[in-house]
Amino acid sequence: MASNPVNELFFMLRSALLTLVISLVAMTGFAQTPTIKGVVTDKTDTKPLAGATVSLLLQQDSSLVSRKVTDASGLFEFSPSAADSFIVTVDLLNYQQYVSFFTLRDSSLTKEMGILGLERQGTDLSAVTVVSRVNGYPIARTH
Repeated sequence: MASNPVNELFFMLRSALLTLVISLVAMTGFAQTPTIKGVVTDKTDTKPLAGATVSLLLQQDSSLVSRKVTDASGLFEFSPSAADSFIVTVDLLNYQQYVSFFTLRDSSLTKEMGILGLERQGTDLSAVTVVSRVNGYPIARTH
């Protein structure tokens, strides 16, 4: 019984395509993405700060890559799609903004930022004047 050349060609193409698909699936399974993580704390008492907004930006144009909020332990973690040059900012009410610039050169790297201590930013209320009116007459109190 003679073999059909068209069937043989179809079988070879199907085998090659199946091999290619299996190889691609295996490579994506082993591909790693970079990780950026750290802990946000109060710089004075070193207590973790929950609810701080941590932003990951690209250095080249300051475009937002991702934004996270720290958990109860002050932890945050980003997994950008590729290595690049980044800016990390941390914002929390009554604290000075934290800013850090760095470059991840390898997509398999983990950038451990460690402990990011935020400094308290006090609000001076000594110049506040409270004015109220009684029967149309202003009464001012300075504290």
